Amino acid sequence: MREWHLTAADPMAPRIAADARAGRTDYHDDQTWQLRLGKPDEPAISLETRYGGRVGLARLLPIWHIGRRQVYETQGYHRPPVLTAFAPDYLRLEADLTIAINLTLEYWVMESRAVGGRFTCRNTGSQPQNVRLDMIAQAVRENESLQMYFLTLQNGQVALQMGKLRHLAPILLVEGATAESSTKARLGRVLALEPGAEVTVRWVIAGLPERDAGLLLAHEWLSQPDWDASIAAVEQRASMLPHIETGRSGWDEALAWSQQLALRCFLSATGNLPHPSFVESRKPNQGFAAGGAHSGGFRASWGGQTVPDALLIAPTVALAAPELAKGIVRNFLAVQRDDGWIDAKPGLDSQRANVLAPPLLATLAYTVYHYTGDKAFLGECLDGLLAFFDRWFQKDVDRDRDGLPEWSDPEQGAFGDGPTFAQGRRWGAGVDVTTVEAPDLAAYLVREASTLIRIAGLLDRDDVEAEITPQYEALQAHLNAMWDGEAGVFHYRDRDTHGIPAGELVYDGKGDQPFRGKTVLPTPSRLILRISGGLSRKPNLSCTIEGVDEGGKSTHEDIPAEAFDWYRGMGSATTGKVWREVHNLTFHGLSRVYKIEVSLVDLSRHDQALLIPLWSGALSDEQVERTVALLTDPDRYWRA
Repeated sequence: MREWHLTAADPMAPRIAADARAGRTDYHDDQTWQLRLGKPDEPAISLETRYGGRVGLARLLPIWHIGRRQVYETQGYHRPPVLTAFAPDYLRLEADLTIAINLTLEYWVMESRAVGGRFTCRNTGSQPQNVRLDMIAQAVRENESLQMYFLTLQNGQVALQMGKLRHLAPILLVEGATAESSTKARLGRVLALEPGAEVTVRWVIAGLPERDAGLLLAHEWLSQPDWDASIAAVEQRASMLPHIETGRSGWDEALAWSQQLALRCFLSATGNLPHPSFVESRKPNQGFAAGGAHSGGFRASWGGQTVPDALLIAPTVALAAPELAKGIVRNFLAVQRDDGWIDAKPGLDSQRANVLAPPLLATLAYTVYHYTGDKAFLGECLDGLLAFFDRWFQKDVDRDRDGLPEWSDPEQGAFGDGPTFAQGRRWGAGVDVTTVEAPDLAAYLVREASTLIRIAGLLDRDDVEAEITPQYEALQAHLNAMWDGEAGVFHYRDRDTHGIPAGELVYDGKGDQPFRGKTVLPTPSRLILRISGGLSRKPNLSCTIEGVDEGGKSTHEDIPAEAFDWYRGMGSATTGKVWREVHNLTFHGLSRVYKIEVSLVDLSRHDQALLIPLWSGALSDEQVERTVALLTDPDRYWRA
């Protein structure tokens, strides 16, 4: 395990949680702990959690008594604690209580609902030393301290219950401990240190809903006579991580913590996904499913695994834990439907986003292969990857059947916070993403097709290469058609007209004022209908439009209330039809307090998603040069 010397002033993220590779995680009650190194006048070291939000703060801190002196603040140590090693589920610190008493503190999360540690004191001096260790437990909920309870066991040992909550009754056990008094929430033990000798004290906190179950779990871990084998396994897993040195210590530390974070985000397989999967974060206030299940959806941090996040962490995970990386891909394929559909965010609690995953799974599988060299893994995945790629060209995704699909949801993989698609933002156009053909999606599909061809070559599958190559060339042609050679940029285009309307204003007025009179639009386009005012609550509104469509046919369109995205007194909707002329436009259910604004869809604005084709590997030298020039232009993307 790599050795460090980190103080409170160094970049660090010392959180620990149960390691999925050890196979002891609980998806519904996962407890993450954070180490805190204090300032000179603060407790030198404390281990803290929020038990997934069930308490405001729970913490454990050691107090040392040497003669008449009490040591717990940082300034009281001869050498304050420094962090010397860390892993996703383990922390090790070194300190000197006095010039003669050296201290090693180890913290280890054995499973999702149990954390423990061992503190080793060494007497490096020539005189015997007596040291008393007190383990102090504190818990606060709704700004009130929870009452602690001492429990005397049959063997004479004393345990400490850290409060009584409906879903939690944490139990602290310390080897050989006694209760100092009935008024102080601490367990203590006297350590007699002969010259040159060392003494180790172990402790465990188990956090279960029932007191007796927690007491049993804590006792089971504390009764194991030797933790060395388990901690050796932790060190062995940690040794698999890349050892990165940049010449700048802060960068080295940040990179190392990033690696730990990626691995710590995995939880063990459940009956809903066959392999360990990751969550977006594991923090002290996360992990407890109050309703019995974690919510799903793109905004839920414990809602499932996504392809973009998987691509981000795949290199680190594949190097340190190849089976975890391969398991990510296998989880996606495990939820594949008969028609090739794969959900964009499958979760360990059977969550689904009910949106097709972005077309990057072959890229993900090949990334894992690149680091593991496991060709058999690619062979295992190929048929599922091909079916998923084909699914992207079905009529519910490629709505105009031209061979270039459209996004179905901004969260699916589009740049939903950009100026073109952002909803609920006054600066955002709020365009319906399903009505637009996007260069970023085209680039992903080009990349996916080229990756499938590469995989086919590795596996000697000439039939696959012959099948995918024409599609790859067609997708390249679509991508090139969205290139503006004069401006040197890629652009969005309307799904049906392939035009690039610039957002000209057609009409603005009060909510109860209809717009009448023949108006010829500057260019055939869909319309964006915007409403603002009133209360935050969405009104019961609708809109009727009459006029001439793109093909010159008189028609009308009814826009129902559910088509309007509404947020804090502002809403918008995109028309399904492309209009050439507007003869009548009337809003229903709005009063004069609302302001309405009708304009052409604006697909002319540039955003960072339009730089994604650079990553496709399919651009000409000129396109690469001009895209890089745009990206590095300080007047566009490198401003302060």
